Amino acid sequence: MELSDKGYHAMVAGDMEKAETLLTQAVAENPNNPHALLNLGALYHNTDRAEEAVPLYERVLEIVATSDSESMTEARRKELQRLDRIARENLRLIEQEKIEAERALEPEPEPVKEIPRAEIPVEFPYWIQIGAFTSLEAAEQVSRGFREQQRPLGQREIRVLRVDGLNKIRIGPYTSMDEARNACHQLRSAGVDCFPGGN
Repeated sequence: MELSDKGYHAMVAGDMEKAETLLTQAVAENPNNPHALLNLGALYHNTDRAEEAVPLYERVLEIVATSDSESMTEARRKELQRLDRIARENLRLIEQEKIEAERALEPEPEPVKEIPRAEIPVEFPYWIQIGAFTSLEAAEQVSRGFREQQRPLGQREIRVLRVDGLNKIRIGPYTSMDEARNACHQLRSAGVDCFPGGN
């Protein structure tokens, strides 16, 4: 199994430290491996290091744009198109997060009294996380868009939870970590970055 694949599986399993080591090594050995670049970018993005993810996503776009599509198989062409789509979507999300963060720093013209939000006492035992935002509005907008696209969720719920100072979008519940990992793998196949977790 290639380093990139090992890193991907470690990330899906929730072992971010091991995943980062493997993916960093994979990129060092082959800076033109779009899978390794995209997975390492996703790891940085999902661990609050979006600025480090940007050049990796941009490198994926560059590799796809300069590839000789005429000499490659149809399967390879479709795979590169999928990676290109994911990289573009992730760059768009980073830009949106940046805009929302800048808005949060702007002074309010008038103090607005906020209605306290009820805490959700019980979280999903096992779940998939598809995003984390400083802005609640951005998190809810992405979760709404996800629902509208009718992604393959089965009978799962999408919740926005405030965890560690971030508004995290989580899908669940799942009865086991294996079930969450398999569901995350299906979402990744559909072009959605995610990782599983549990309480």
